[in-house]
Order: sequence, then structure tokens, then C-alpha cells
Amino acid sequence: MASRWGRREFLRSAIATSMVSAVTGDVAESAQPKLVGSRAAVKDALRTQVLVVGAGASGVPAALAAARGGAKVVLLEDDNTPGGAPVDMYVAMVCGGPIVGIYAEMLELLNRNFHLTAKPTGGAWFLPSAYAEVISRMIRAEPNVQLRCSAPVSEVLISEGSRNRLHGVTVRGADGRQLTIEADVVIDATGSGAVAAMAGCECRYGSEAKSEFDEPTGPAKANDKIQLCTLMLVSQRLRPDGKIDPGKVTGQSCPAEGLNAALHWAGTVSCADTRDPLAVAAAQQEAMQKIEKDIAYLYEHGYTAHIAPKLGVRECRRVVGDHVLTVNDLIASKRADDTVALGNYPLDSWGDRYGAMEKTTLTYTPGGYGIPLRAMITKGMQNLMTVGKCMSATHLAMSAIRVQCIVAQMGQAAGTAAALAATKGTSLRSLKVRDVQAMLRAGGVPL
Repeated sequence: MASRWGRREFLRSAIATSMVSAVTGDVAESAQPKLVGSRAAVKDALRTQVLVVGAGASGVPAALAAARGGAKVVLLEDDNTPGGAPVDMYVAMVCGGPIVGIYAEMLELLNRNFHLTAKPTGGAWFLPSAYAEVISRMIRAEPNVQLRCSAPVSEVLISEGSRNRLHGVTVRGADGRQLTIEADVVIDATGSGAVAAMAGCECRYGSEAKSEFDEPTGPAKANDKIQLCTLMLVSQRLRPDGKIDPGKVTGQSCPAEGLNAALHWAGTVSCADTRDPLAVAAAQQEAMQKIEKDIAYLYEHGYTAHIAPKLGVRECRRVVGDHVLTVNDLIASKRADDTVALGNYPLDSWGDRYGAMEKTTLTYTPGGYGIPLRAMITKGMQNLMTVGKCMSATHLAMSAIRVQCIVAQMGQAAGTAAALAATKGTSLRSLKVRDVQAMLRAGGVPL
């Protein structure tokens, strides 16, 4: 019969061992730490022309555009499935514009196969599962794109003795194996700027003082305030007699016309620091607690609540590029010569009065403001581009360009530029902007 070694026996043995060690000067073998993680991991290597990190609203168009431009592409995603915000944050509503290029292709597939009503409207929204299916289908249709999910980046590869070239990244696989992926051009489409931050690039966080860029609005002093986060949910009727008043569910809602379902901006909270995963997780728990009464109300009245797996984060770090996009760029009477994407969504900064106030007082360029290629090329780096919510912009300018139809154009523009640079063997800054613009026009972006 096996003996039971209790806590008292364990302590007695440990004390005795430490006394022997003190007398002899030896350290007991059992006390030596075994640093398994310090052993050299088995490494595999992969080479590609364009590496896109983040398979979300900007990363997927970036990968598709680069592939269509003739480049071999690896698309990395740390989740199990591609899609990003519309899939795991339930940011499922179509808003802003213009709807062009690859994003327009995606909406055409959504409307054709997955619209919720007989007559889709401009204010339509789609179920997250529909986004997941369409996005996966579009990626599979491009033979030049190699998708790798569940592949978070653990390290970045920088030139020896220099920090200005990013050769690639390392991702961790099964049983501690590491995969090193080298690329001619890297696009950070993580939404958090994680890759650029690992590479030591200059980043911004919080709100700039109005005077720093002479913007027409903003706080008098810089601060760490960023936009609020929201936990989205979809309500759906379960019982035939179910009936709810959408106004009694926290936050704004958008019903699917003719159906007993709605999209809700339910739990809106602040986050101490969206760069910190632990802080984001804490904010999500706060939002979950906040919507408990909404869930109870829905169930009581014959409805269910499909809650987003992830908290909707509107803003994180912003990686500084060759140009920092400001509110002045959005209201300028003339677009920059290197414009590669357009936007016509106003300032919409959740959590402060500046964005809301300026929705009606600022005049935007007819047809949309321009987003220059310079803002996507990371300052001080030869071959790194940053797109989406972490692109080079001020806090308030980002509040206007963060919606999916605009970040998708950023991704398409960056993917197009990356393919040109990789296939021609030139640097991003040596590209002729008119060549990038011509390819974008051919791809359905009417600049």
C-alpha cells in the first residue's frame, strides 16, 4: 500500500534538506530549478514576399491585394479563424464610406448569400457567422495566400546592428516548436500595433493636445484618454410570444427590419490600458457585469442574447509613420498627392465631447478625404507598414478612419504597395505612387 506523504512530512523533509545544504555548502539536486523554457526550441523556417500579421478588417484586404499583385503572401492570425472585429467582437454593422474595392466585394457576397431581410439597406448588419464564412471563402480563393491561424507572434527579427529593417517574425507552434517567417515587406494589421511595438517603433497612445498639430478641436493638454470599449450582443426571439422594447436594452440598437433580432451596443466601459491584455480582460468582465440586467430582461421576454466573445476595442497604440494623419487632413480642401484610400466618416470619438461636437461643425472634402501612403509607412523602418486602427494618426483623426470600410481600403493600399515593392525588389519609399494608385483603381478603388 502506497504511503501518503502529507504537508507536515513535506515540511520536515524540506527543513532537513536545507540544513544539510547549509553545513556542506551543497545545493540539493531537487532544489535546482529546471528552466525547460530556456532550452533552444526546434525552429522551422518559411520565406515569403509579403507577411501580413492580423487577419481582420484591414489585414484580409492587405493579403488579398498583395496576392492579386503577384506576391506570395503569408497571413498570420492569433485567433482560430480569420475575420477580426466583425467575427469575434460582433462589430457587424456597415457604416461609413466609401464602399469600394475588396470591401465592396465582401459586401456583395454578404448581401447575395447572408442578408437578414428581403431588401438589404445601407444601414444593414450581418451575423458574425456570415462574415466568418465570406472572409474564409475569399481567402481560400487566392492561391498566393497562405493563412496560418492560432499563430501569435512571439518575436520579431531585426537586422544585426540596426533597427531599421524587419526581416520577419517568429511564431510558436506545437510542443514548443518555433516557426520563423521571413519576408521582404511586413504589414502590421494587428489593430494594436503589436509587431511595430516589438520592433521598437515610435508609438502614440491617448489624446494629443490641440496645439501639438494645430487641430481645430481637442483637449488643451495631452492625456492618456482613449475611446471607450463596447461589448456587443445580438438579441434573437426564441418564443413565439416573445416581445421586447429595444429601448429597455442598454445602449443603442439596430433591429433587422422584418426580423425579431437586433444588434446592440450593450456594455460600454473604459479600459485602463488597451495595450495590456489583462486590462482588456478586466474591462470585458466589467462590461459583462454591466449587461446582466439586459440578458435577464431578454430571457424574461422570450429572447436570447448572443454575446460577442471579445470586447470591442476602438483604439490602442498608434504607430508613427512618415506622416501623422490629423483632423486638418480630413477637412483640407485638397487631398494629398499620395492619397491611396478615401473616407467620408466624421469624427466619432466615444468617450469625449470633441468627436461628437465636430460631427456637425467640420466640413469634409466632397467625395471623401484622402489617406496618404506616407501615413502607412512606418517611421524609421525600411519595409514595415502599419494599417487599420494602429495606423499613424492623431487620436481624433483615428476616430474617423477606424470604421471597416476605411481600414479595408488602407489594407488594400498597403497590400498593393507591398506587392509592388516585393516583386520589383525595391523599397517602399522608392515606389512611384502613381503605380500604386493605378493598381488600386484597377482593383475598384476610384481615387
